[in-house]
Amino acid sequence: MNEKFIPSEDIHTLNDLYKAENLLGDSTQEKLLNYLSETQNLFRKVINKYDSANIIIGSEEVPLSGANIYPSLDLGFPNNVQRLAGGFATGMLVTWNCGTPIVPVDTTVNVCSSSVFKLPDFNIDLSSAEFEILINNIISEATEKQGYSFSFNSGNHFLMIAKSKKSDEIFLVLHSSAKEFKDSYRGLYPVEENWYSNKICVYPSPNAPDRYIRYIKDDEAKNFISLAHKLEGYNEQIHLWFAKELNGYKDFRMKKTTYHHYYMPTDSSIALGTFVETPGTIVPIFSNVGRSIVLFQISNHNWKINLGDKGEVCLVPHGWGQEIRNINNIKVRHDDHKLYINDIAYEIESAERIEKSELLDKNIRNFDSTVEFLNKGKKFLKGKIVDTLEPLYLYCKAKIGRVE
Repeated sequence: MNEKFIPSEDIHTLNDLYKAENLLGDSTQEKLLNYLSETQNLFRKVINKYDSANIIIGSEEVPLSGANIYPSLDLGFPNNVQRLAGGFATGMLVTWNCGTPIVPVDTTVNVCSSSVFKLPDFNIDLSSAEFEILINNIISEATEKQGYSFSFNSGNHFLMIAKSKKSDEIFLVLHSSAKEFKDSYRGLYPVEENWYSNKICVYPSPNAPDRYIRYIKDDEAKNFISLAHKLEGYNEQIHLWFAKELNGYKDFRMKKTTYHHYYMPTDSSIALGTFVETPGTIVPIFSNVGRSIVLFQISNHNWKINLGDKGEVCLVPHGWGQEIRNINNIKVRHDDHKLYINDIAYEIESAERIEKSELLDKNIRNFDSTVEFLNKGKKFLKGKIVDTLEPLYLYCKAKIGRVE
């Protein structure tokens, strides 16, 4: 393997990350860690199918190829049925090394990014109605004149105007993905009829009765990887454009800070809802709708992964993650094309979602603050909060307008 695990005082090996007590320790993570362990084993078998080369180090024969799954602190349930049925959750890093270009498609990659900008000229005396008109006008201009597409009011994406607790400065926080490249024909999501759908391979086989892993390889994998990397720059571009529009181009002194939490950090790794950044980097950690956001600086005292050209990196959650409080089991029946959670059946289709219901108590984890969240996960993640951003305005699926 190209990567190297670097231990910390509390986390000594990859196996330590599969002990729920080293993360948040809830029942959701206990079930998901067992589930991901099987995914990791399946993916390693896929890699070995195409590359089983070894190297001799001293007297030991060590595999050059392989695959690992690193859980992040906020490991939790996705909304996407297809992702979970294919073996993956939210809050994790998948890595592999294989002589054949390969990508596990049910990681459901679509580059998703978080940006924090200073807004020196934003008017914080707008009413809720005025704020909504302002944002809608910019979104309309983006669509009609620039060809951009924003997803602030879908899923857990949002736009927030906030005030720094430290300096009283006004900030813009953006959380969105490249919407037009998500589940369209030319996108990266494994929808039923897209550019690579007829090239998807299944291990152990398309007729496997239960757990499976799907992937593309060779030229399709190369094209996928290339597009994923291009979307990083695209997201940075559209976030900066939106910030400039919102500030009216007046005395634009903002320092761009965009970090991706759903993307391919390297050609052979995928981050699913987690920042993969070097120590010293400051990233935003989200909480819940209308709650404050912290700016968190990553300590050098964490466990790390050496990702080759990307250097030594740490996993930092982009939020608190989603739990199912009454979780009993997760089962996949590939023969009848269904995912079962607590014996509730879901069709394994790209549009199918895991929603909160009377039978399924699915929610964003609840903490009094991100301080409590980080304290709960202090074995896993070390660093410091350098600022707290208190919301003034919010534009998302749950709320549009002033935050009182």
